[in-house]
Amino acid sequence: MISALEILRGSTAHPLFTIAAAVVMCLVIALLGPRKPRQRLAYSTYLLASSLACVIGGSWLMYFIHG
Repeated sequence: MISALEILRGSTAHPLFTIAAAVVMCLVIALLGPRKPRQRLAYSTYLLASSLACVIGGSWLMYFIHG
């Protein structure tokens, strides 16, 4: 079985780190502020989807620019 360190040392380190950072950011932001649990879930889900869409869109843009 592949360990987490082996994955982070490989070529997939950047996408995994980006996804992990987005998830942690969404969890922290969901805990802040006076929101109800349903609002926290909805806001953090929206933020995670927006973050991942920006990352995917940005990666395609970099691919088209740099080839």
